[in-house]
Amino acid sequence: MTSRFDVGPLPDGTTLLHIGAPKTATSALQSALTNANEQLLDLGVRVPLGQGNHNQLVRHLAYGKAEADGFALVRRMHEEFEQDSRLRVVSSELCSQMTIKKGRAVYDSLPGPVHVVLTLRNFADLLPSQWQQRVKLGETRTLDEWLDEVLDDPESLDLSPVPAYHQRDNRWLLSRWIEIAGAENVTVAVLDRSDRRSVYRIFEHLLGLEDGLLEGDNLNESLSAAEAEFLRSFNIAAEHLPRNQRYMKVVDRGIARAIRQYQGELPPSAPVAIPEAYVDPASRAGRAFADAVTATGVRVMGDLGELSAPPRRVGATADSTWDHLPVGVAAEMVRDLFIEGNSELFAEVTDFDARLSADRMNRTSGAQPAREESAAPAGSGGRTGSSGGEADPVAAGTRVASAAQAIPSLASRVVARALRTLLPRTRPEATRGVRIAPSGTVLTDLVSGAPEDRRVRDLWTRSARVWRRARDTHRIGAGVLESSSALESASRRWLAALGRGGRLTFDGWLAGGGRDAGMVLGAMVRALGRGTVTLESTPLGVEPAAALARCEMARRANELLGNAKGPAFSRPRVLGHVLPEALDRVPASEATLRSLARADAKVERLVKRGAVRDARVSIKPLGTARTPESISAADALPLLVAIVEDMVVD
Repeated sequence: MTSRFDVGPLPDGTTLLHIGAPKTATSALQSALTNANEQLLDLGVRVPLGQGNHNQLVRHLAYGKAEADGFALVRRMHEEFEQDSRLRVVSSELCSQMTIKKGRAVYDSLPGPVHVVLTLRNFADLLPSQWQQRVKLGETRTLDEWLDEVLDDPESLDLSPVPAYHQRDNRWLLSRWIEIAGAENVTVAVLDRSDRRSVYRIFEHLLGLEDGLLEGDNLNESLSAAEAEFLRSFNIAAEHLPRNQRYMKVVDRGIARAIRQYQGELPPSAPVAIPEAYVDPASRAGRAFADAVTATGVRVMGDLGELSAPPRRVGATADSTWDHLPVGVAAEMVRDLFIEGNSELFAEVTDFDARLSADRMNRTSGAQPAREESAAPAGSGGRTGSSGGEADPVAAGTRVASAAQAIPSLASRVVARALRTLLPRTRPEATRGVRIAPSGTVLTDLVSGAPEDRRVRDLWTRSARVWRRARDTHRIGAGVLESSSALESASRRWLAALGRGGRLTFDGWLAGGGRDAGMVLGAMVRALGRGTVTLESTPLGVEPAAALARCEMARRANELLGNAKGPAFSRPRVLGHVLPEALDRVPASEATLRSLARADAKVERLVKRGAVRDARVSIKPLGTARTPESISAADALPLLVAIVEDMVVD
């Protein structure tokens, strides 16, 4: 074994307590300790619990109330430490963020003698890494804005709000641990930027190991400037959400991890680097720390001059951002968020049938079971005016049923319009407080006279038998069908299906057959009689074709989640809150357009024969568009925020 350091290895019987600081290759070291656990045991070095990351253990030692199995972890640690070993190693960067009281609780819980090791690195390189970490936890400020606060007084040894370098108990980082352990029991190790194995060499030397034994994985890869800016934009869009542990976990392990996982599919971007204006303040902060370390008299491994040396890179992140993302990558982010947010369920369920769960979801929500994603062309002729003339008011006391395709936002407007059209004598106050269930069913009685005289229900079925039952059992005497053009009507229902977890494309959704408007209209006429059914059209908030990218992102996410072996995939219902309710263009093929035209013709024939009354308003014809392969960052963020909000807000 050869040594590059002036200090010797730790004496036998010592417990090495590595306290970080964060972003100083801590994760890489902990990975190396885990990978080499068996070899270390053979050499007399014991790493408790068989893993190098002891955050959970240390949290319980400090606070006495961590996870439910915390006491078991502490008991297991003591049992392992009672066995013969030459040295013991505990590593947790949480220690660098503790007060003296909490740090002493950890220190006193370990078998002595205990030697504390603090790792440091170049400050100008450290600070951009610290900002990235804060962005993963919800930071909304730019790097420049954040550095203005951190380097407000570079020589103060208080780099708030960087957790490890923020003064606690009016003491800076190293002085707290000197009070706990004594200067003779503390080593400061400075990483060498020119040596990729620097952190491994330091601990190989302290533990008396051969050079090359420790080798870890890069478990905490840095974000590029554009990746960090996208995540910061997400935090801004989600600024109304609480920054609780669940938020930080879901965002870090969902969005941030997905960004790193799909880096090869995203537009390239330069690494985050410290801006030129902050290089000198960062160097002054590093020099102040180096001088303070020297004054304490602790052991030092490496060159303290590294702390204040010029950074590896200088740059700016202000203009580093993505305009667009691949739709597939955005959908993968949605999938990862759902799975991470429901990780407990996925851990418990190993064989969950997605189709069965989808059917259960549909049954409980009142939607059409099993085939809610598939439907034949729906709608009417997209025409203006009325061939049937103005309808006479329906007599007071007549119960009315509406067919609004089980789209809640649409059904409420259809019902209100039906009341104005068919029931002009209804008192205005009778239409207030209408509530629409997820299936579209109107739950509130609407009265014209006594409260029991009138009830409006939403039905969407082509079965004349169902309509006859409604007529005979519920005394339904009139009907209202919400209908514009077949293309618009079908697109509305497709969008609603996506919001409920639908996975099919527009063409695929229509190809399955089902309940088009002509069939529903025919069933209503056969059951209720000629002249008792009125066609209505309700204009919705139409969004441009750009919103198609959002729909495609949701559809692909539903597709990915539908193949997952776990219950979390049913959560895409939250997407219904952020998807458009109507589009000005839809991704329809020529074959689909011909099919929709035939559906329009079927409705027109019923109108011309006088079987129904036509009260539709003019609807602007829809166009067609190709399915997008990219989505703007501004369009993707609302979906991601809605999903996280559904998970972190009780």
